[in-house]
Amino acid sequence: GWFGGVELAAVLVGHLVAVWVAHATAFDVFPSRMQAVRSQYGVTLVMVLYTMTSLWIVSQPYAAPPFLEGLYAT
Repeated sequence: GWFGGVELAAVLVGHLVAVWVAHATAFDVFPSRMQAVRSQYGVTLVMVLYTMTSLWIVSQPYAAPPFLEGLYAT
């Protein structure tokens, strides 16, 4: 349903904001532009991996544990 789209959007927006904040902080911390950009390579790689993992987890179908199956029976 619609909740899956909200989950995907929340993951993407949250990770984009995190990368943006790290990028802005790097420009405040490092004296040169290139040092700031180079300092972000690792952060960007980790955030891409986090995003891919999060989207994979969110996309997995939900299966109720066996002890809860009776609660969801129609």
